[in-house]
Amino acid sequence: MFGPEVMILGGGHDYKYTLGHIRHKTSPVEKKSSIVIENGVWVGARAIILDGAVVSEGAVIGAGEVIRDTVPPYCVYADGKVRPRFKTEEELKTLLNNVGSKYSVREVSDFILQWKNR
Repeated sequence: MFGPEVMILGGGHDYKYTLGHIRHKTSPVEKKSSIVIENGVWVGARAIILDGAVVSEGAVIGAGEVIRDTVPPYCVYADGKVRPRFKTEEELKTLLNNVGSKYSVREVSDFILQWKNR
């Protein structure tokens, strides 16, 4: 689901170009990577999803957030912080089962831990 005025923006500018003004560079900019938005995602109004972002299954993006990297599955990303959408592992297990998720409880827990330890 997408709120109003969400922007998904791929590409960019070669800010390392030093032969003149960036606007004069005629060769194409190398694409960094793709943008991935998995199933069951909810993106709030005026959020911006940039090149290289991964919005994992079941994630919720707060209004006005800018996403540049990976948002863990079944988490809320708001105010620059990630918090789980579930209270217990049993609740997560039920959720994953009900939606036929490709993720296991362990994988979701590992994603969240990796995000917090970066």
